[in-house]
Amino acid sequence: MGDKSPRRVSVHSSESERSPRRGSVRSQEGTTPSRATRRLGTRGAVETNPDELSQELSYWPPARDQLHCATIRLLSIHQLPKRREKRPRYDGSRGACHKYHLAELSGVVGPPDESESSSLAVSVSLHPTGGFSAVSTTLPLPQNVEHEFVTSAIYGNGMNAPLGETVHCIAAEPHATFLRIGVIDEDYRTDIAYTSAVLGRLRRGYRVLQLRNALGTRIELAYLLVHIGFSSETNFWPSPRHLRDLGQIMNHLAEDNEDLKQKLRNQPSSGSTCP
Repeated sequence: MGDKSPRRVSVHSSESERSPRRGSVRSQEGTTPSRATRRLGTRGAVETNPDELSQELSYWPPARDQLHCATIRLLSIHQLPKRREKRPRYDGSRGACHKYHLAELSGVVGPPDESESSSLAVSVSLHPTGGFSAVSTTLPLPQNVEHEFVTSAIYGNGMNAPLGETVHCIAAEPHATFLRIGVIDEDYRTDIAYTSAVLGRLRRGYRVLQLRNALGTRIELAYLLVHIGFSSETNFWPSPRHLRDLGQIMNHLAEDNEDLKQKLRNQPSSGSTCP
């Protein structure tokens, strides 16, 4: 009877041979490329030859010439809960998770009190994991940029509040930047609701964003109506790593210039001298 044990199959892939190893990137961090392989481009960008490509990819985030700009028009907020009112929504695509945890982790239903509607304001903030980001109401960006914008307060109209504010959310790495839109009770300075998303995953056009309570559970019938558009802005805020690389290149160019001057001084003159 022959051996029926599974045989080991070796797979040869040209793509795997071309991909760099994980350890090779770490070993190249902190090294300085040679002066002959790096130079300053016409727009101030760092140019390398293909041999130094892995060196350029050894750190993140890379230098960006353009910034991603998401223009968000805050139109209106609808059906916010009144003070002390609790309207958690347990159904939906991930509604089953509320059945297997404590009710306190998802929130419990509670009736509203007899007080007036909340006086609210909306805050828009960016939270990047890397790269430049800013929040502004004007373009181009001012010199002193901010990461959060708060609208003016709307008093006594928390059920259906018109906003009419426009905010520009700018990021060098939009797919690594989180957008958070919060609703604040101006009377008590507490958070009523919020919504969050990855900035690079937003879609243009009129959008309805469902609001959540402080526990992260969706609030029944509570929505934020916005309009989203996209554009790009020139990056005038290079990262510290990019500035350090540019400084090293300028130092190398200065050293090359001094070496060239020294060679010209030591070179004997070919011209004839008159007696």
